Amino acid sequence: MLDCEKGVLFTTYSALVEQVRSSIGIYQTGLKQLLKWCGVHFDGVIILDECHQVKDLFYRGSKSESLIELAICDLQNELPNARIVYICATGVSEPRIMSYMNRLGLWGRGTLFKVSRTFIDTVESSGVMEIVGMEMKQSGMYMARQMSFKDVSFEAVEASLTLKFIKVFDNSVKLWDQLRQSLTKATEIVNSTQNMRRPLWSQYWLSHNKYFKYLSISAKVMHTVRIAKEAVKNGKCVVIGVQSTGEAYTLEQMEKEGGGLSDFVSTTKNILLSLVNRHFPVSGYYDGTVGGKRKPYYEADGKFKRKKSESTEYYDASDLESEGWDEGAENDRESLPSIRNQLFAQIEKLGTVLPRNWMDYLINELGGPQNVAEISNREGRVVQKDNGQILYESRSESNVPLEMINVRERERFVDGEKNIAIVSRAATNGISLHADRRVINQRRRVYILLECPSSADLAIHQFGCVHRSNQRVKGDSLRLVAKHLENFGATNCGDRHVIELVDPSEFRIDDQHGWLALESTMRSILGYKEPVVPPPADYLGDFCKDISEALVSVGLIKKCALGTDWAPNAFPPPYNTHLPKFLNRILGVPVELQTRLYKYFTDTLSMTIHYAKTRSDFSAMGIVDIGEGKNIHRTKLQTFTTDIATGSAAKIELHRFEFDRGMSWETAQEKWNSITGANEGFYLSNEFLNGKCGVSLIEKSDISVSADRCDQKEFLYKVFRPNTGLQMIL
Repeated sequence: MLDCEKGVLFTTYSALVEQVRSSIGIYQTGLKQLLKWCGVHFDGVIILDECHQVKDLFYRGSKSESLIELAICDLQNELPNARIVYICATGVSEPRIMSYMNRLGLWGRGTLFKVSRTFIDTVESSGVMEIVGMEMKQSGMYMARQMSFKDVSFEAVEASLTLKFIKVFDNSVKLWDQLRQSLTKATEIVNSTQNMRRPLWSQYWLSHNKYFKYLSISAKVMHTVRIAKEAVKNGKCVVIGVQSTGEAYTLEQMEKEGGGLSDFVSTTKNILLSLVNRHFPVSGYYDGTVGGKRKPYYEADGKFKRKKSESTEYYDASDLESEGWDEGAENDRESLPSIRNQLFAQIEKLGTVLPRNWMDYLINELGGPQNVAEISNREGRVVQKDNGQILYESRSESNVPLEMINVRERERFVDGEKNIAIVSRAATNGISLHADRRVINQRRRVYILLECPSSADLAIHQFGCVHRSNQRVKGDSLRLVAKHLENFGATNCGDRHVIELVDPSEFRIDDQHGWLALESTMRSILGYKEPVVPPPADYLGDFCKDISEALVSVGLIKKCALGTDWAPNAFPPPYNTHLPKFLNRILGVPVELQTRLYKYFTDTLSMTIHYAKTRSDFSAMGIVDIGEGKNIHRTKLQTFTTDIATGSAAKIELHRFEFDRGMSWETAQEKWNSITGANEGFYLSNEFLNGKCGVSLIEKSDISVSADRCDQKEFLYKVFRPNTGLQMIL
């Protein structure tokens, strides 16, 4: 209970939902205690600090809502007279982040939008985030400051794959495809219902995504080591940002081996083992339980089978050709343990060359814990001693408890004792690693984002640890969240062009043009439409057929075959396929096909954007620049002064414009004199309007499309009309 009647109360978001027993034995949540302490007529200030942590509440009834987010909304609703202040270091990078900010007056009673969901959908679909930010700043409800990015360099570094890693990756793809087929066969044997299969496949695709994401992280580790060593050699210090540590799989492996370790743990291998061990139906019935435990892989003699890697290299080039599967196994329940054991054998074989945990590998290669400051939520790590012994040790020290080790590691970094720091997502909040004028370490910071966060806010938060006020030197960072950073500039500064240090278009694909390009890509591959861009001419084989086979293995499309011939038109249209799912799933495609497919998609995207630009239908931010290429003049200006929203005078201007989109006869003659094609020139319409036939000028466009699967081309044509100018491309 809160005994103090007056004062300043500090609490956490989690405390609002925690239940505490009162003096009379009744359990109450922290929210109820806070409301009782404030009183119904409370008109003081409630500050929601770091409010980006409450960003996932879209609207009441959303599946993504949590108890904390509901508590924040209830707090605002129950205290209508309270003054609410939202404070966030990351600003508003997306409209949906504002969903809990119901005191802004952007939706609700007296507005055009009844609920936040309507407001969010409208802003996202129309792309007017910049205008919303400007309006909020002008009305006084939004105050934002941004540090200058002057002298801060951004660079996207490409880590090339080695032949060894490509072989490991492609063999992983084969194993996951075999696992998918085995799970399909097992569910058919046990005759499981759809409700039973749903959690199984949910866990399969979740593990599939984690596996290839972690494998992709491992592909960048060796390159990261080289960059870090070179930076330290050049008098700089390095901060490596990661999102996950893989500690859960390390602890799981320790439990299997009786509390000790004799080798580095492969996170990717343990993902496979955990999936098969917990979710493969061996008893003849799969009940859909998520997270249930089964015994690990045992041989016939009852001994636990574990193959120890004989190589100390990070990757091995061992031949991993798939072993023969028991084709003669009967399709009954007795064959399930045999199928599972074959899967375990394949996992053990592949596990000898799978990369070890990236956190442990980075620390070991960069000089060990004595040279690397680890700031994470891990309790321990796997290290290799000078004598070659590998063991698991706690991160705590003799005079530093575990709960204070991150603070001590941070001090060692800013004091210059260690020039390399690895920071995980869980330890990012409130951490300062920049070259503050008050600290000893004045080296230029190099921030390496090894694993991209799931949202723009997390990325901005992590970048901020090396770019803060009172710093003497500014750092170098990678550009990996360009789309959201551009929105960030639009809302914080009222100008989308504020973040022009980096060209964001290279990474911005999740917009309406990306969605159209994805649909066009999929329908072209499946044979539903002619491709916008031709398939790669240097590809050896049937590109569309091979890509279709690969997309079947990652569950993006369903295979339908007529006899032995491939029938692409038998595929259902993938209307429900969206970009995040597409990008996650194609990680499970062999490296060469994955590269070709992504290149084909980006080429289609480029052509889609080109089409949109020629139709004057393209805007990267959803705000159309009116008047370009048209005669425009202002006809009227009205000025209003109001004090309704802010209590102080605010000036509003209403401009009225007239546009002349048509084409003059002189301009049409100039175009006609410059055209040379046989099909170009003036055309008369067969349809009459007001007793007159329409006239159009046709000009060949620079855009061409494939007429068929061969190299033949068809050109598109621009259509100009007297009253509308350029109207369409045919």
